[in-house]
Amino acid sequence: MASSQVRQEHFRLLVVGAERSRWLGGQDIGPESTRDVLLCLPGLLETQSHFQGLVSALADDCRIILFDYAGRGTSDPMAEESHYNMSGYLSDLGIVLAHIQGRMRGSAGAASKGIFRDRPPPRLHLVGTSMGGLLAMYLAQNRPDGIASIILNDVSSMLPWGGIFGLMTGIGSVTKGAGLFGNVNEMAQELGVDPRLLRAVQKPRHLDLPHETTFHGVDFRNLFRQVELPTLILRGGESDVIDDAEEERMRSLNPRVQFSVFPQAGHPVPYDRASLSVIRDFVKSIS
Repeated sequence: MASSQVRQEHFRLLVVGAERSRWLGGQDIGPESTRDVLLCLPGLLETQSHFQGLVSALADDCRIILFDYAGRGTSDPMAEESHYNMSGYLSDLGIVLAHIQGRMRGSAGAASKGIFRDRPPPRLHLVGTSMGGLLAMYLAQNRPDGIASIILNDVSSMLPWGGIFGLMTGIGSVTKGAGLFGNVNEMAQELGVDPRLLRAVQKPRHLDLPHETTFHGVDFRNLFRQVELPTLILRGGESDVIDDAEEERMRSLNPRVQFSVFPQAGHPVPYDRASLSVIRDFVKSIS
């Protein structure tokens, strides 16, 4: 458990747009002198609070960067509903990454002053839950320099239609204002997101990054194959995202991948003692 004395700093990053500017909110938590830095990428309708368990367990000896995508948590909403898409999130991630790398360079420079204080350079690890894992792969594909590894929470190279339809059905029930779920504004407030986001994520244009659509689902195999970094995948035993055949396929596509299966977990795998122990061991094993 992270102690109450762990350093915690909030930050805001300006995104300049053609129609209006907006702010991204995040946190920088943990010792600045540590070698391992974890950038946490939330899932589709999640905020940085999703990683509270990870922070509590790892922030004593890892530096953890949290942030919210546009329209979630502490980040400003998009100007228009149609602006919510994965290419926009990836572009924002580039801004976050540049900010983090600047912070890492500053910390490394401060730590290296003095005769006996030389330390190896920091290593950045991407931790992505569900959609955040897909964005981690795109980010690792486009910006491999400075990224040491990626950790994917129940992310497959083939997103099956069954999982997609199940998620969209649940969100659709909310946006139609079904009495069982309450109205859209109430649900958005509970999740900490822009109400328009609940409609935007159901549109095909939300997934506007390169992919293939097949009979079985949305195919990210080419993307997964091109990730040339050590990769850990947390697999939920009760999740329908990755089955045994898909795990075997992913191993054949990318020899760098390691799997850790949690038999009682669904989608995504919770950041609890078991999964965080695996993450800690993986991060420390990266040379």
